[in-house]
Amino acid sequence: MCAFLKSWKSSSFQPPSGALVVLSTRKEIESCIHRADLEPCDFAVLVQKGLELNERGRPDTEGAPVLFTTQEMLRRLCHGGSFAEAASLHFQGRPRVLRVWDEAFLPSSPATIRKDTLVSALEELRPIHPAQAEALEALAAPLEAASDFQAVEVPTSAGSAYMTLRDHLGLAAAERWAPLQGLAGRQAVTVNGGSKGLYLSGGGSPLPEDFAPALILDASGRVRETYKAMEAIGLLLRLPATPTDYSRLTLHHWDRAASRSTLKDPRARREIMAAAASIINASAPSERWLIIHPKARASDGFDAFKDLCDHVACPERLAALHWGNHHGTNEYRDIRKVMVLGLWTLPQPAYTALHLAAGGTIETAADKGTIDAIRAGEHKHNLLQAICRASVRQGSGGVCGECEVFLIGKLGPNAKGILQETFPAAEVVEWTPEDLRLKGSALRVAQELERCFGEGGLGEISKAALRAALGLQTTDALAKVLRRDDFRTWADRRGIEVTTRALRVRRVPIERFSFGPSSASSPAPL
Repeated sequence: MCAFLKSWKSSSFQPPSGALVVLSTRKEIESCIHRADLEPCDFAVLVQKGLELNERGRPDTEGAPVLFTTQEMLRRLCHGGSFAEAASLHFQGRPRVLRVWDEAFLPSSPATIRKDTLVSALEELRPIHPAQAEALEALAAPLEAASDFQAVEVPTSAGSAYMTLRDHLGLAAAERWAPLQGLAGRQAVTVNGGSKGLYLSGGGSPLPEDFAPALILDASGRVRETYKAMEAIGLLLRLPATPTDYSRLTLHHWDRAASRSTLKDPRARREIMAAAASIINASAPSERWLIIHPKARASDGFDAFKDLCDHVACPERLAALHWGNHHGTNEYRDIRKVMVLGLWTLPQPAYTALHLAAGGTIETAADKGTIDAIRAGEHKHNLLQAICRASVRQGSGGVCGECEVFLIGKLGPNAKGILQETFPAAEVVEWTPEDLRLKGSALRVAQELERCFGEGGLGEISKAALRAALGLQTTDALAKVLRRDDFRTWADRRGIEVTTRALRVRRVPIERFSFGPSSASSPAPL
């Protein structure tokens, strides 16, 4: 896009039809202006009032050949009206002909709100606006008995209730009720959020139909299921694209849970950080690394990047990007080593909201396969965006730049397929840290458990049956294995619980496990 703007400028912005460039963040607007070599007379910026960025270009937005704004600002300017009616976006009195949306397009914004959050608004709202409180209570009451995936009509008054709360409490304090504004006047669906109870999920703040035709530029277009949902309803036309060859990318994957909740466990965090640090410390002291990690939150009690730095020699060579800030920058394009700590995972209701915001129906939102595909597509999208901040983006001739990535995250039984679909032609290697690989008698027991608990297998096996399968005559030999630290760590990661008389799957069926090089050799006798 920046190359196009530079070329268009060289032809004096002819034909004079005006371009609207819609980006995710203000930082990306600044970067695009710089990379396109635009002068202040060439462009205007329209973002939140009072921000200095608005002053960078022309003060008369209508006269600027190129107008930059953010995705959020565009939705706000078009809210409740047509694109043609948004005069502040016009060029010389008419809607701009060229409309470019950069990355992560959705016709509506995904919105979720917990039932408990909805109910909590009543205490604040009732004293200042009883009528709005009654309307909100009428929305909340049926949710007490609502089941999963039940359609709910959200009244338009819900948006007014949010505005009242915002005016009364301030923007920050009322932020948790902001989804009501997007969902107001639209249909949402109830979704079970596990320990957090019931949610309302849906798509809000839709773009006006006359925003089309628009050009969407998104490297994740081939991997996100949301685009397939838009294609299915005729909202999107996919243009031919030249695929990137990722044969110069090597991706080592340790299929181990490393979510924010997992990292809260000190034992799990130590294991993950030690494994990551051992890889980094084995590289040259001058080798720079890009670390993708969960954003630090005071409530979590840990800082993943800081914890890793404590384990690494020469930590000053580490650059960091947290999930949520993992796109839209070229700053790390010279770094050839990447460590990804965990995946960016959303709650189940958020994936449902993404599907609905993309134009999916409530009926298809209730289909587990549909939402699983949305989840996998989001993993592909986030991994593609994050890893492509590094030297991968330094490609030429359709082949990516040379890069080596170590990924720690639970992608499930189709992990290799997901990674190969995300990075075609890349070398994907199953990785287990050396000190966690099972050997000898522990390996033999684990292989038998994998056979028993594999896909479609048993959920429990008695110790007596396990001894018989392994040809053991006494209980002591098996007991020694079950007490070993390496076996206990393996069993815990696979969700296997050891009881007095049996071993059973505690959480989910066991997935196939990479036992390391020793799995190819003959099992050692117990």
